Amino acid sequence: IWSPGISSSFQAESSRQDEQRLQNVRVYRLDDAFRLHTYIEAEEGQYEKKEWVFRRGKSHAFKAGDLTSVQPFEEARVRLPESFDDFEIFKEDPDTMSFGHLWTLTRKLMSEGYDAREYLVALHTRLSFPSLSIPLSLLGFALAHMGGGRKKTLGGTLFLAVLASFFAWTLFALTIILGRHGLLPAEISAWLIHLPLFSAGLV
Repeated sequence: IWSPGISSSFQAESSRQDEQRLQNVRVYRLDDAFRLHTYIEAEEGQYEKKEWVFRRGKSHAFKAGDLTSVQPFEEARVRLPESFDDFEIFKEDPDTMSFGHLWTLTRKLMSEGYDAREYLVALHTRLSFPSLSIPLSLLGFALAHMGGGRKKTLGGTLFLAVLASFFAWTLFALTIILGRHGLLPAEISAWLIHLPLFSAGLV
């Protein structure tokens, strides 16, 4: 994730909008001559009360483009013109990533201990969404043969199929939202819809 700001540029592995927090963040601050003035690297940066709070990192000071000092810190508070909202608009949408890029980024974030929930949900959704055609087909077959030998109208069967599909996609969208907000595990949120569909189709 990259965001060119007014006087600073941010780079981060991922972000949490609900907590206004960036993970594995880098900040590049320039002077009036557009030379590097300060470089901050931290495990996380959080926007609190109109200032940035960086935790567990280092601050590199430069003068005329030359490095003059490096100061490690547990917590550093810095006032910058850029807010979290200014940064968030440049966030890369996991839904627009290729599967390979999404897979690589998710594994990297998880291996380094960062919150990869949103990317993990998107990754499982890429796998679960195409496979929905299987339980939906079973459900359609069950609806077409529902009632044994009794005669059914085509309109009634189509109505039930449309109603079942609407229920399936609504529930699928709901579980994905719950997963992205941490109310369901990522794996369950993407695959939960298969359980009622398979159950209904096999009954």
